Amino acid sequence: MIICPPHDYMDPTMAYIVKDEMIKLGPPRIRAYYDGEIYRAIEGTHRLWAADYLGYFPEIIEVSLHEIIADHDFPDLPERCTVHDIIDYIGNTEPYDFSERKK
Repeated sequence: MIICPPHDYMDPTMAYIVKDEMIKLGPPRIRAYYDGEIYRAIEGTHRLWAADYLGYFPEIIEVSLHEIIADHDFPDLPERCTVHDIIDYIGNTEPYDFSERKK
């Protein structure tokens, strides 16, 4: 499974806090849209990094392009917007490849 995070930047301090929590809680659940080739995450930049770092396989919660999202972290977007709006806003980010990981 190949998945692009929603952001290219990451707060290093937050990344390690998330990693430490993930050790306790296990693999993350990430909402993402599948475009026919790759998943495009609409959340979870730090969680995807931590999962990759720890060798975990994230659980994908698949969302549709027209699904309304009200709990996102993109301040330039309306409070309620579609997955399509978020994907357009995000653009292209460097993907993680979890293809060789066991679920």
